[in-house]
Amino acid sequence: KRVIHECNQAKETLNSPQTRPGALKKYIDLESPEEQLKRILDPKVEEAEFYMEIQRGMGLLSSEIEESLVSEKFQEFLRYPRSVTSVKIGGGIEFEVFLSSLPYSNLTIADLGYNAIGAKGAKALARALPNSQLTGLDLGFNEIGDEGAKALAIALTKSRLIQLNLGGNWIGDQGVKALASALASCQLTQLSLRENVICDEGIKALATGLSRSQLTLLGLGWNRIGSEGVEALARALSSSKLIELDLWNDSIGDTGAVALASALSSSQLTALYLEFNRIGDEGAKALKEAESKLPDL
Repeated sequence: KRVIHECNQAKETLNSPQTRPGALKKYIDLESPEEQLKRILDPKVEEAEFYMEIQRGMGLLSSEIEESLVSEKFQEFLRYPRSVTSVKIGGGIEFEVFLSSLPYSNLTIADLGYNAIGAKGAKALARALPNSQLTGLDLGFNEIGDEGAKALAIALTKSRLIQLNLGGNWIGDQGVKALASALASCQLTQLSLRENVICDEGIKALATGLSRSQLTLLGLGWNRIGSEGVEALARALSSSKLIELDLWNDSIGDTGAVALASALSSSQLTALYLEFNRIGDEGAKALKEAESKLPDL
């Protein structure tokens, strides 16, 4: 009840977007939200009671303030944490409450795209992942960079994730190398790294990890991948489980196209996207000949 009481006292402050984060900062801590909340509640409270008290308090607060603290979908999650399995998360306070609730919920799908959580937010999320039920996570366009990718790579091996979108996050070769090293020990089957800043060095590391991974779908479009990186990918295709590969708008050229064409017959690919790759007549001819022998591609 103390959480509800404190929240009610802060209602006037919470009505203002400018002062709202400061009003809640004393009991919602991004680094350790559960521990901070427990210090406000009776230390002897049971875990289930502790969690439900948070839900009731946040639900009352959201319904009473002039401008909703969180979205309607997120309010539904707060009120029925055991029945909601997928949710779209906003930034700021919604992300912080999500982190504190994640270990106690039945969420399997979370969409956190376009929230600019940065490397700090990615690290906080990585700490929560091993204790969650999440199997699908969209972190597209969150500016997590290499540091955020490295933190998530460590968490992947202890999580249940099978689908992960990291598109548009300024991830470079170092971040991809960390992710590649985790592929053999995680359950991922779908990984999107579209619209990052990955070069040939990172792709070579990723290619090395493919043969030991469960990946069936890999998105690498809109990066800085050249023929050298694609040649490494082509050599790895025969020992991988990939059925879909996206290399849209990279720079593979004729050399990369010829390498892929020669590898297609020994791969499991049924979809390959190569638009806008500076492929000339030589590469196009090689791909056309390979495609004619593969009716499923």
